[in-house]
Amino acid sequence: MMQAVLKEWDIDRIAALLKSAGEIALQYYDAPPLELKDDRTLVTAADKAVERFLGGSFDAPEEGCYLIGEETVASRSDDYVRSALAADCCFVVDPIDGTAPYTARLPVWGISIGFMRRGMLTEGAVYLPALDECLITFQGRILHRKLLKESRWRTFIPVRAELSAAGHIGIGQLQAHCYTFDFTNQIFAWSSCV
Repeated sequence: MMQAVLKEWDIDRIAALLKSAGEIALQYYDAPPLELKDDRTLVTAADKAVERFLGGSFDAPEEGCYLIGEETVASRSDDYVRSALAADCCFVVDPIDGTAPYTARLPVWGISIGFMRRGMLTEGAVYLPALDECLITFQGRILHRKLLKESRWRTFIPVRAELSAAGHIGIGQLQAHCYTFDFTNQIFAWSSCV
């Protein structure tokens, strides 16, 4: 079935695509086939399948809509990437954002979609299928919804907690590799935006 090309940030259509992409990712979740990319990072069959699926709605350069995807950008020509960055409609996708936790069956992975206009990221969404949690931006607000159980978007209000001695600190993978940390708290480092 041919998917209609999405040329704007439509949160209900994005949510429907994320829900379907989540179903694809969960099909592989118990034992995802793995490969190493040229840069020695993991890629799963789920990464490829989700990006292929989303490409059906996001990748239509003949209609002025482009896809910059983690798993396919290296195969794109320089002209395609330049056109994508100059376009009014460019979707940026990380099909399995957090491949390491995904392959370890930890639920802190998601499917990330960003929307760019003329090279500037203007909107974004992340869906955590294993937890059925979706966060999406829309006109300066952050909205939240469980895609499988709720039909109404709610304003997302983060829970704030003081850092205690038992609290966890999250840092980026680059910082974990390059610096020494001498904290009493536990530190988690994932290569994930989630």
